[in-house]
Amino acid sequence: MSTQRPRRPSYSDRALAVAFMGFVTVPLIGTFFGWDLAEVDENRRPTAFPDLAATALDELPDQLDAYYRDHFGFRNVFIRRWNRLQRKLDKNLLRRVVRGRDPWLFEDRPEVMLDYLGRTETTVDDLEAWRHAIEERRDWLAERGVQYLFGVVPNKPTMYPQFLPEAIQAAARPTRRVQFLAHMAEHSDVPVLDVRPALVAKLDWKTLYLSNDTHWNTFGAFVGYQTVMRRLAELLPQVGPPLELSDCELVPGELYGNLAKYADLPEAEYTLPITMIRPPTLASFETTRIDLPVFSPDRVWPNDNRAPPIYRNPTGKGRAVIFHDSFFLTCVKLVAHHFEQTVPIWKEMTPDALMSVVEDQRPDVVIEILAERVLYKVPAAFEGASATGSTGTTDATGER
Repeated sequence: MSTQRPRRPSYSDRALAVAFMGFVTVPLIGTFFGWDLAEVDENRRPTAFPDLAATALDELPDQLDAYYRDHFGFRNVFIRRWNRLQRKLDKNLLRRVVRGRDPWLFEDRPEVMLDYLGRTETTVDDLEAWRHAIEERRDWLAERGVQYLFGVVPNKPTMYPQFLPEAIQAAARPTRRVQFLAHMAEHSDVPVLDVRPALVAKLDWKTLYLSNDTHWNTFGAFVGYQTVMRRLAELLPQVGPPLELSDCELVPGELYGNLAKYADLPEAEYTLPITMIRPPTLASFETTRIDLPVFSPDRVWPNDNRAPPIYRNPTGKGRAVIFHDSFFLTCVKLVAHHFEQTVPIWKEMTPDALMSVVEDQRPDVVIEILAERVLYKVPAAFEGASATGSTGTTDATGER
């Protein structure tokens, strides 16, 4: 009786095995050397390697897994290839992005799209948390002779719903911003600056938001700046009226917006011409950086991880501190035109951050201006905070 000899692996079998092993092991090796061939903008800080000395043993596997998922070799290449495959299967299937009327793109995040649809719950406790935090800040600053201005910038769907898909337009419901403004008007004596009416009044002037990005463009930002400065002129008359567009330098540029990057859309098709607006005093600004423990690099969330700048303008009057998110970045140098010293802080206003910067900089006014989407965070309360920056800070956008 003959026995069948086992089949020797063919060259194709061996090549397939080698390819499989390479596909599995090369990303693992690439994790240690930072290998990648592409960039993907996710508008958030990647997960940091866990502190082995401070991490509990039962939490370590999850933290290492989260780190690996954000850092394995060639991760961005895989993400981009997957995005392109999805778009080939369905041109409307975009990562984190809703395609509206061409070329308009909208961010598919709960605090933006589900909020516009009225599908995210807003409780009285949520609204009371914001009221309580805003009144605490106002009162704490007033005790020190510092003015306080709180403002809200509308999300892109709030301003341009006509460019959303028709089914989404038809399903719109009151957003948290609408409920927040009504709650504050009824239950608080702190006036909230709603930037939306000023933007609506200028909709026939120019397009005010970017079709390829989550943010307003520089013309929308200029309207926001003027709105803030008109309110500030009531609080601090010495800062003067806002600049007009004719007072500023207009510089052409272009932008491949963050929504186009998220969806990995063709850069040539989704790069827009933009106009940068610069105040006439920009050349005379002296810039340094604030040196406080609460603003150390590992506690500040902008992508460059630098401490907040200090702008000094010899022709300005008074001092300002601005807590803002990414929406107001394009406004801060315009505001800085009016003040002798301005500290724009791209970070959540935690009690420790507020106390530290006010004690160090002695401002005349603190401005807190946030995008509508940030209202879905629960603001930090003053209880238990210290003026030395001892409590932790959190990401002002939850993701970004």
